[in-house]
Amino acid sequence: MKLIDDKGRLFGLINYIDLAIVLVVVVLIGGFAYYKAGSGDGNNVVQQTETEQELTIKYFVNGIKDVSVDSVEKGDVFSVLSSGNTIGEVVDKIVEPATMTTTDEKGNVIESEIPGRYNLTLIIKTKGLVTNDKIKAYNDEVHVGQSIIIRSRMITFLSTIYGIEY
Repeated sequence: MKLIDDKGRLFGLINYIDLAIVLVVVVLIGGFAYYKAGSGDGNNVVQQTETEQELTIKYFVNGIKDVSVDSVEKGDVFSVLSSGNTIGEVVDKIVEPATMTTTDEKGNVIESEIPGRYNLTLIIKTKGLVTNDKIKAYNDEVHVGQSIIIRSRMITFLSTIYGIEY
């Protein structure tokens, strides 16, 4: 038995052009059914809710000198260095001595203060969009642990976002 006979049929049963058309129709119907079942009517998709809210973001700056700490006052406005987008206004600042973990002469692990160095936490109020899966402030997605360079008119810091409240 030949693969394609004299009349152009596969195995003498069906014309190969007819078979190609039937396969295309089956694939199209399957694709349409998959589309409708997956997301076509929107019933299976979680609806995103987007609301603009007031955010309080805590920026942590590690191991800076007192002159840098003194250059920040309540009411100062900070922005993102890379984009220039305004973050918001400083509502509080917390200053603590900078420390490091080290060992003493006996090999015991101790927490030691670094002379002349301070850790600064800036608490900044801003507006942002809060959705089910992300938080956007100053037109950028923000998350705890993110490192970001921020600046005011007096100083620039490399900071880490330590907290976001809304």
